[in-house]
Amino acid sequence: IFYFCPAVENYCKRKNIDHKALLIIDSLIIDRAPGHPTFLSDASPHIRVEFLPKNTSTVLQPMDQGVISMFKCFYMQENYSQMIRSIDTQDLLQIQVYWQNYNILDAVKSIEASWNKVKESTLNAAWRNLWPECVCDFLGFNKEESEVWDIISTDLEDEIKEVVRLAHTAGFIETEACDVQQLLQLPREPLTTDDLLEVEKMRTVSCEDNEETDEPIYREMTTKKMFRALRLLDTALAAIQDMDPIVERSSSICESINHQVECYRTMYSEKRKAALEAKLDALLINSFPKTEHHH
Repeated sequence: IFYFCPAVENYCKRKNIDHKALLIIDSLIIDRAPGHPTFLSDASPHIRVEFLPKNTSTVLQPMDQGVISMFKCFYMQENYSQMIRSIDTQDLLQIQVYWQNYNILDAVKSIEASWNKVKESTLNAAWRNLWPECVCDFLGFNKEESEVWDIISTDLEDEIKEVVRLAHTAGFIETEACDVQQLLQLPREPLTTDDLLEVEKMRTVSCEDNEETDEPIYREMTTKKMFRALRLLDTALAAIQDMDPIVERSSSICESINHQVECYRTMYSEKRKAALEAKLDALLINSFPKTEHHH
């Protein structure tokens, strides 16, 4: 509430509207966290606080009316997409290692990207049970409640199909739409401290096992490897220019990539020059006749 009040005040100032707001709180929050005061209306004379009736969250709670399910879909899509990119660019990185390297920052980025994909129409339609008038007044809707839900359901089905497609691309070929739907219907029970400790314990044990079995990876930039990499890059750039009908776009992209890898081309030239000089020195030394020393 102490974040909500100043945020609402700033928003009203920016929009030049009356400083008034309605804050609707799920009664489940109060049940789970008795420390929350029930007299929150006293926090600001401009904020009216109302609590949803008990045992009505799944029916009235706006976030439960398609918003959370849509967000979960986008979050799964983000995770699968990141996994696919890691596998493509990190020499078939094992899925287990990928999840071990997945950290809080990665999760925060995925959450941000997923939430930004939730449509404004989805957020508005979520109020159809609690405040149907605002849904009907929303620009672009003006439909009956059943039609609004049909729109949200269709969007959700499309996103579920996209999750399945990405799962198959990532290697989970047995994933079906019903599996995704089952995940979306799981209860929103937060992890307890014991749950988090158990997850950390499993992660630590798994990391220790990998440290014992994995051999260290030594990387070396030889002229042979650099030549092969640069040749593959040149082939790929040439393919891009051949397939793109917009010459300006492909030329700009190729020029940018060449600029970024110029350091590798310079290193390759220097290594090759040094290798040639070493061969010439060896050739000159071997060309001189060996003098015999008589005692």
